[in-house]
Amino acid sequence: MITIPSNKLIVVDIQPAYEKYISFMNEFLFALNEFEGEILYLFNGPEQGYENESELKYWLQEQALSLGIIDDEDDEWDKLYEINFVEKTYGFLRDLIDHGYIDETIKLTRWMLHKNINDSRDIPVSVIKRFKLDEDLKSKLIEGDLTLQLPEFDQEILLKYNDATIVGGGKDECLLEIQVLMKAMKLKYKTFNQFIY
Repeated sequence: MITIPSNKLIVVDIQPAYEKYISFMNEFLFALNEFEGEILYLFNGPEQGYENESELKYWLQEQALSLGIIDDEDDEWDKLYEINFVEKTYGFLRDLIDHGYIDETIKLTRWMLHKNINDSRDIPVSVIKRFKLDEDLKSKLIEGDLTLQLPEFDQEILLKYNDATIVGGGKDECLLEIQVLMKAMKLKYKTFNQFIY
């Protein structure tokens, strides 16, 4: 059995919508069942056209039942009561990340968090011009060709998960966004490759 080496866990987008990409579901559920510590379960929900929290929990419950983690369909999987489920948006940092501006995304996100600005389009042009950034990126930010938005979920929740292990996916998409956000917040984390898609 695979054990997740941590006492804090962040799960990103292990949910029905992405099931076809997840090759490790059985091992993950056994590891999740045995995990002792704080668990933050981030997922894309109805705002993006995906499952709500109840549907996600039902899916996890059914998976646990099929694996024998719980014995009877009338039993509830107690582990679900220990998990902090939080619906998140996606794509909030991806515009810059997808164009290869990862370090710049970290710097800008950190500045925006500090200044309590949620959207790069709200940063005055005069301020953008003073940023120590690639001139092409500055132009794209000023023109609005590239934008950066902070996620809609309360980022403060991540403070509780400093030095957590992160699992889930997609590794170059939503998972990377959470990693970049944590770096911007100067939070430490570890990844657990066995459970990343």
